[in-house]
Amino acid sequence: MHDEQKTLRQINAAVRLRTMQREKSELQLRSALQKTHIAEQSLQTEIKCYRHTLIQHQQFIGLGEMLDPAMQEQRLLALSASRQTVASRQQLLDDAHRLFREAKATLVSAKVSVDVADKAKQRVTSEIVYQSQAKELIDIFDAQYREGGSLGI
Repeated sequence: MHDEQKTLRQINAAVRLRTMQREKSELQLRSALQKTHIAEQSLQTEIKCYRHTLIQHQQFIGLGEMLDPAMQEQRLLALSASRQTVASRQQLLDDAHRLFREAKATLVSAKVSVDVADKAKQRVTSEIVYQSQAKELIDIFDAQYREGGSLGI
């Protein structure tokens, strides 16, 4: 019986540890979700800026106005920088999505670990109850036998 109690204490410790790991995974998932939302908003803002810069550039070209080469170069550099910023924000969003998927997988794994530990705890607890009931029945039988009771046959 002592071994079963020790096993139960160890399983209780494992359940607590896995529960803490699950809670940590939930926090990581929330954080990853928040980072994803921030990255999406940042990307949308940069896309709006890029479109605005592109529209302005196209308006000047559409009007047929001739810009001096320095102004034309500045507009093209601004357009290129805006495009690079959009690409950078897209990469950040992709990274945030990857972190979210990893956090989700970790959470699922942690939940499974908690469930397995809970089932092991239930199994050991039921075994301990069964053994204590069996021991109690044996003790009752021994006591009745010593008092001269019948063997129940």
